Amino acid sequence: MNTTGDANRSVRRTKGKLKDALITLMLESPVKDITVREIAELADVSRGTFYLYYRDVYDMVEKLQNMLLDKLTLIMGEIDPHARDAAYKAILSTLLLVKEENALFRALLGPNGSHEFINGMSAILDKPLSDSVRPLATGESTVRLVSGFFIKGFIGLIEEWLLDGLEESPENIAIIVSNLLSNAQHYVLQNRRGELGMAAG
Repeated sequence: MNTTGDANRSVRRTKGKLKDALITLMLESPVKDITVREIAELADVSRGTFYLYYRDVYDMVEKLQNMLLDKLTLIMGEIDPHARDAAYKAILSTLLLVKEENALFRALLGPNGSHEFINGMSAILDKPLSDSVRPLATGESTVRLVSGFFIKGFIGLIEEWLLDGLEESPENIAIIVSNLLSNAQHYVLQNRRGELGMAAG
């Protein structure tokens, strides 16, 4: 008998129930109003079982959001930043992760979600988007403005996509967003050429 495997499955099952309970409660109430008792009762486990894995509700939220951010970091690390389709791959990979963990993303990006999580997502997405703009920009200020605009817009798009029940496919959304980014890159390039022309004149 594989007791280790059975134990691991049991742990995953229990933590999954706790996660589902927290998500349900976060969709209804701010984290500060959620208690360990409520999570345990909804997950149908004891409070003692909860404390085997988490110190308190805030610790649970932090661990879950760090799990998602670690996954996103790993995904971004596997993308070649010099590839022509790097931005598309970054966008599509993010959307596929959102689809896989849609309930947790909905809770963390919702009205009762976490600003730390949004800031963490923004920081991770900043590099591939900044890298795609940087070769065309006249300075870091332009890079920050363009990438910041797209990151905030992309996260807002994810929120709307989740509210819409993920009806549109990740592939279609990735094509649309990467085309918008490509248009922005074209604008930055034209602006740079204009500045260089004025300097030469």
